[in-house]
Amino acid sequence: MRPIIPECLQRGEEGRRMLIVLRDWWQTGTNDIGTPRPDTISPIPEGIALLEAERIAREREPGDGSLQKSVVEQIEAVL
Repeated sequence: MRPIIPECLQRGEEGRRMLIVLRDWWQTGTNDIGTPRPDTISPIPEGIALLEAERIAREREPGDGSLQKSVVEQIEAVL
């Protein structure tokens, strides 16, 4: 899979609009796939805000310890 931000940037104005929609959705959306999954193994609860889900995921997997930009910060940096 290719990273979405560079892929959108290659599509000019249409890609920019897609990134704006993605950013707006990420700020207001919820971690919900539409079908309740009581048997999920995910440590991230369903139904919580995507921003909170992202925070939990980054807390659990901090990578190499370097400061990570949020999804919204990464998108805003290229808009």
